[in-house]
Amino acid sequence: VAQKNRVAMVVEKMNEVEAAAMWRDARVLDYQAKKILMHLRYHFKHDITVPFSHIFNLLEGYTKPRVSVFEHHFDGEKHPEIVHAQYQNIARESKKGVEELLQLHDVDIFDVEKIRLIIGGDHGVGAFRLCFRTVVNLVGVKKPVYITKGIGEVYCKKEEAIILEQSIMPWVTEDLRRMHESFLKLTKRDIEVRDKAGNYIRTDRGEIVADWSPKTETACSSTKVKVIPAVEQFVTGDL
Repeated sequence: VAQKNRVAMVVEKMNEVEAAAMWRDARVLDYQAKKILMHLRYHFKHDITVPFSHIFNLLEGYTKPRVSVFEHHFDGEKHPEIVHAQYQNIARESKKGVEELLQLHDVDIFDVEKIRLIIGGDHGVGAFRLCFRTVVNLVGVKKPVYITKGIGEVYCKKEEAIILEQSIMPWVTEDLRRMHESFLKLTKRDIEVRDKAGNYIRTDRGEIVADWSPKTETACSSTKVKVIPAVEQFVTGDL
């Protein structure tokens, strides 16, 4: 009946593994995948996959958060509060942010002039939330491009310095120190297209990979590598 009336019908939704494999193969960014799913659901009047929130942790490059649970006594409170905290490595997430920005704006690595990192957070709706913004300045372009990501949550009634010190701040401080002592290397992984006989046809643009390397290592740019000697770090309030 559906075929006769030219009505699209979803027989079975894609499960978590199938959906994650599809998005990984398509090489789209998270927000692009969500937008595609929204349009498909509107057209088919039905979900074709499980919700994106069920699969993002299966995608390549997902940063598993570190977690902490402890008791804290607030002044004037009779009973302690159970504080829950989680944090994703800012070094891993910031390099992913650079990769996503360059892919999204179709930027060549040699057009990157400067990269900065802005860290901030605030308490609201029962939790302190830590975020960062990766800002990339491009050669010959006045307005920088940027991406903002959340990397940490501390669930508690009120924000107190001692709670942050006992939960995510030691992790954040250590990661920022390692980033300060490293340079960022951008590598182009272009793909050569050849015919069946092995003759060169063209070079297609592949993915761009960003990696942190200790400054004790030798760093030099090449035709496929751009070295960012230092990524400036700024700690602020609200982002």
